[in-house]
Amino acid sequence: MLESIDTYLVKQYLAELKRELVIRSVLGARLEHVMAEVADHLAEAMEAAVPDSEEEVVRVIRQFGDPKRMATQLSAAYEQPESKRRFLWPLAFLIVAFVVFVSRVFSFALFTAKPGSGDPNGFVILGHRFLGNGIWSGTLFLFFCAVAFAWFGFRSRRPLLGQFVAGAALLIAGQTIWYAATSYPVGAGARRQVEWYEPVPRGQIDRHIATLESDIAREQEIGRLLVAGRTVYTTQGSPTAVPASLKVGAGYLTPEGLREVMGGLRPDELHPSLRPSSWKEAVTAWTDRPYETGATFADEAIARVPRDIEFVQLQIDQANWVRTQPLSVQIALDLRMVGLRTAAISGMAMAASWGGWLLWLLSRTFERLRRRLMVRQMTPEGA
Repeated sequence: MLESIDTYLVKQYLAELKRELVIRSVLGARLEHVMAEVADHLAEAMEAAVPDSEEEVVRVIRQFGDPKRMATQLSAAYEQPESKRRFLWPLAFLIVAFVVFVSRVFSFALFTAKPGSGDPNGFVILGHRFLGNGIWSGTLFLFFCAVAFAWFGFRSRRPLLGQFVAGAALLIAGQTIWYAATSYPVGAGARRQVEWYEPVPRGQIDRHIATLESDIAREQEIGRLLVAGRTVYTTQGSPTAVPASLKVGAGYLTPEGLREVMGGLRPDELHPSLRPSSWKEAVTAWTDRPYETGATFADEAIARVPRDIEFVQLQIDQANWVRTQPLSVQIALDLRMVGLRTAAISGMAMAASWGGWLLWLLSRTFERLRRRLMVRQMTPEGA
């Protein structure tokens, strides 16, 4: 009778342990190995104890611990080596992806394509090329990071705070050293206040200044043409009085259309709203007063010219100034240039990784509930 009770209680303990291991996704060969090892230890313990009552049998079995706690410990022990092997994946991806983004490797045809070129109803709006600016490319970079880190966070199964702090520190230090050795940090901003810095290669600083000076000359020409356009595009004016520089083919240039063409956009790439064919629409585009100040579109465009010139002039002044500063000043400006941006992007990547970790947590919880329900349905009543 005692031998039957012994066998029954041991089988009951092993069945409960197996159920908890299955719930915690310890399956296959691992499950068989654990069950065989626990069964052998239980048999050895029974032989050594030689229990002569049901209470002693229970006491021997309890020495092995609660099945649920034992299953949790075994599951964690199996997961730990895998987590360690996967731990550096997110850090490696962050550094590589960030370097690829900063080095502008992403600037391939996608970022200079013009899907609406030549099509009067095309995608080009206000002359901006599809994915043609840093905001779009940065958004795409963060999207790639979010997808990748959602997966890596899922695999690593932990919020990787320390890893991303270390990654951001490495990136900031590496970029600061690189820019200090290869570039000048040229400031830009509005109202004569430097708001951010951009790296300009040391060998191209003179060319950069010359380009900025040509930009000022272009802005001055835009201002002159805008003043001329404000004169001819009026309700009292005539289409025949409009000079060729303010027209495009059979259409008329709006103030924004003029700026886009002067900026290098081909006339056939302009959105139809920037080159209306109707004289009335063209006059409206120059003389409407949509702002609370009562200024017309033309007045606003003309008022913008001095601000743009001031913006460019600040960069020229900063470029001429920074090239005369000692390396210590340049390193401080480089650190300011890369620090906040890198920390922000690394923080976004870390948040994406946490999102992946939460996704893994939810999926694991759902899987455990499903397995628990499945095991409960397969377990005979009273077992």
